[in-house]
Amino acid sequence: MKVLDKIKKWPIERKRVFAISLTVFLTILIIILSLVINSIGKDGTKIIPYNQTDPIKSIKESFTQIINEAKPILNQVFSSSTKNTASGTEQIIDQNNSASSSLISTSSIVE
Repeated sequence: MKVLDKIKKWPIERKRVFAISLTVFLTILIIILSLVINSIGKDGTKIIPYNQTDPIKSIKESFTQIINEAKPILNQVFSSSTKNTASGTEQIIDQNNSASSSLISTSSIVE
């Protein structure tokens, strides 16, 4: 508290110079600390050369793996959809009949 009391007694011009010099000092200190922290983070990581990991090659490999895994499922879906298109109208009629019969049975339960 003694330091603050001394600063309060200073003339206004001296307080302004002190404030400006303190802000410049703190700004420089913060910049230096951030540079040090950033350099510590970069030193801890291992840098992999570009030739060892080709991003386009890895993307191609992942897509081929996905396609190979999904191919049997897609074949099954498309083969079942082509079988159902021939009897599509019959399925629609069956669905309508089952929906109307379920509505009739639920209304009798309510009564």
